Amino acid sequence: MLRNILAATLRNLGRNRLYAAISIGGLAVGLAAALVTLLYIQDELTFDRFIPGHDKVYVATTELRLPDRAPLVADGTPSQMAGWLKAAFPDIPLIVRWSPSPPTTMRHGEIEAGEEVAWVDPGFFKMLPLPATGDPEAAIGRPDTVVLTRTLAQKYFGRPTPIGDSLEIDGHPMRVAAVLDDLPPNTHLTSQVFASARAPFSRLAQSDATPYRKGNLSTSGRTYLRFSSTAQAARVAARITDEMRARLGAGTAAATYATFELVPLDDFHLHPFTTAEMQPGAPPGDPKVLTSLAAISLLIVLLAAVNFVNLMTARAGRRSIEVGVRKAVGAGRGHLVLQFLGEALLHTVAAMVLALALVELCLPLVNAALLKGLRLDYLRDIPLLAATIGLPLGLGVLAGAYPAFVLSGFRPGPALKGDAGSGGAGLAYVRQGLVILQFAVVVGLILAVIVIQRQTRFALTEGAHLDADQVVTIGLNTPGKRTKPPCWGAPFVEQMRKLPGVIGVSCATDEAIGLGENIGGFKMADGSLRMAQVGGVDYDTFRLFGVRLLAGRSFAPQHGEDVVPATAPGALQVVHTVVLNATAARSIGFADPARAVGATVKLIVSPKLETVPVQIVGVTPDFSVDLLHGRIKAMIYMLDPNDLDMASVKLRGGSIPETLQAIDRLWKTAGGPGPIRRRFLSERMQTLYLGAIRQGWWLSVLTGLAVVIGASGLFAFSAFTAERRIKEIGVRKAMGASSLDVVRLLLWSFTKPVLWANLIAWPVAGWTMSRWLEGFASHISLSPLYFLAAGGAALGVASLTVAAQAVKTARAKPVTALRYE
Repeated sequence: MLRNILAATLRNLGRNRLYAAISIGGLAVGLAAALVTLLYIQDELTFDRFIPGHDKVYVATTELRLPDRAPLVADGTPSQMAGWLKAAFPDIPLIVRWSPSPPTTMRHGEIEAGEEVAWVDPGFFKMLPLPATGDPEAAIGRPDTVVLTRTLAQKYFGRPTPIGDSLEIDGHPMRVAAVLDDLPPNTHLTSQVFASARAPFSRLAQSDATPYRKGNLSTSGRTYLRFSSTAQAARVAARITDEMRARLGAGTAAATYATFELVPLDDFHLHPFTTAEMQPGAPPGDPKVLTSLAAISLLIVLLAAVNFVNLMTARAGRRSIEVGVRKAVGAGRGHLVLQFLGEALLHTVAAMVLALALVELCLPLVNAALLKGLRLDYLRDIPLLAATIGLPLGLGVLAGAYPAFVLSGFRPGPALKGDAGSGGAGLAYVRQGLVILQFAVVVGLILAVIVIQRQTRFALTEGAHLDADQVVTIGLNTPGKRTKPPCWGAPFVEQMRKLPGVIGVSCATDEAIGLGENIGGFKMADGSLRMAQVGGVDYDTFRLFGVRLLAGRSFAPQHGEDVVPATAPGALQVVHTVVLNATAARSIGFADPARAVGATVKLIVSPKLETVPVQIVGVTPDFSVDLLHGRIKAMIYMLDPNDLDMASVKLRGGSIPETLQAIDRLWKTAGGPGPIRRRFLSERMQTLYLGAIRQGWWLSVLTGLAVVIGASGLFAFSAFTAERRIKEIGVRKAMGASSLDVVRLLLWSFTKPVLWANLIAWPVAGWTMSRWLEGFASHISLSPLYFLAAGGAALGVASLTVAAQAVKTARAKPVTALRYE
């Protein structure tokens, strides 16, 4: 039986090589895309689950729900939280802290570089036991020790386990006490250096040595908690906000508007954080994106399956004579059912084998593009094993059902005459409906690619409403120091202005351009609050970024009252003038920017919501590099020399490499300690939109596959249909129809389903993409041109696909067509 099925299958493959190659190849491509997407989604859903005891670990998060402002969800908490929770909940088994530093100078011998150092409490590697050489937990208990990954150990020492050797962190000698195995990509721990928080110069030690100021809500580090049970975690989670608010200080904004949540480590990667600048190594995941990718992958498989089923059923109708012969010589219906189902299953198994080979070839490219470590693990990956077995079985039964259960029921007489296999008009309509469904998916995906690519380009260019072209940002704050260094008037900054390749230099804070969070606001006459982001600027900031005020003036040297003077710790900040953006002006009641200029309002200057009167001297248009979080933020700009820790440098286009080298040399003589930390602003923006860029990349690849699958299926189906209509075409030509008439007839019959597909795809895809665009503070509009472009692209692909077959059929001689069969 099996030998008979295999022989018949091979004979049919040999007779129909084109259709077999298209159906099996298209199905293989679709299955390969689905498998890679499955691996990606599985990787996103299993972040940190390689850590022993991960199910008992929780991370504390902070949510700030301020009036007239979208909620701010941060993955950090105040560094004092760990001590407060230990006092309030002494039965919690373990609480530790993690605090990252900006790129910090590490040196061993002649090797010096900037590394992100994570300062951690003793107990961190008990909380998160990672495989290592040595004892990382004991190492972190000492104030002069550090734990490295193998890659970083190799970088600085030339060998993977330099335990006992020393290196310097910001000039402080530290001893390597343990070496971690390199962490997999699917972890939120992106640091490769873990240093003891007991070091007196660490961020956490300095924070512990500084008296807590009531209402301070710094979220620069994380707090990890390990519980003995889920019930204990739920009990602490129910009380954590009340306990924290009691210690933050009654009457402060933090105690009034902040809430705290315990997020399981298993869910941490997919938690909806709104932090502005993400870490490029492991940007937060988005469940909506994963759902979209899963849906699109299913659509790709559906396209391939539709092709496969369509061609299998179409060719099956040509086998009615074979059914008649088999029945005439004694074959039973059960035998024929097994024959057709077996053939379909062999096709799908061959497609799956080819798909697995394609996945193995493509995974290195996918991992390089997405910074992932995806791999095929056939024995231990249960979802993958289920997919590789279940998909071929399901598709094989689906494709073989028509020939197995319909053709096998034909009577021998009509079957031998060839009158039983047409399938009727009903089956023809089903096939046409499947083609419409295919191209509806293709049109929708093309439209999605157009919108995502256009929105990403808009966000990185004109959407920000500032000139980020050839602007380099240089961080001036010294890692490990709690006080900010001067930027305004610093020798390094002033000497940079004189370089020939520099157009301009400005000192500002990250918040001024939409990166980072520094909350402030106004208190209205009725006591209500209007919250805003506070950004520090200098005289040149607006000019350097190409921002022209809507009304009023910018800060200027001749107006001495603009400068915010330094104040003693704990004293109220003295501010006389501010500049607002248009959103902030509207939030306090000035729809017309000109009417805001000269108005005096109460500016909040302390965590206890104390205020000082300030005058609005200017209003800028809304500009920000961060368009991801719902809406444009209200902005308050101050001229505060004491708070500026970022230099922005506008470069001339003709000599950028030489100018960067000159800036680097200048840093060594007049800048801060350690390597210079400079990045093009455009690079920072790309990091911010990394999730959208990756989403667009994925969608472009899947859309390309969908177009290929749809076009190949249409080509094979058009060839089959033209073959079935060859007598009709011969009659038409014999009656005087020209080749052009026949080409038009065939093109219309094959492109008409694409027009129907547009009518189905446009409203569905339009609604979906409009919802996606709502996630941006500023976004493009859904132009009708995008819909026409998507429909035109699909129509063009369909026309080109069937044109060659239509021309070939139309040019055939009528006598040959009339002798067909």
